[in-house]
Amino acid sequence: QNAETIRLVDENGKAISVVNLQQGDTILGCVLEGGRHFGMAVKETIREK
Repeated sequence: QNAETIRLVDENGKAISVVNLQQGDTILGCVLEGGRHFGMAVKETIREK
């Protein structure tokens, strides 16, 4: 999704908009179980076919 409201965190802990990312930028990630909607955990089953 290409939107200003989609925020990521850079290596300094600062929020950065996905539309401002440039090749070579470093961002942080976190892997959590389960589904999420607008960042909030939801109970669901995801089936990929």
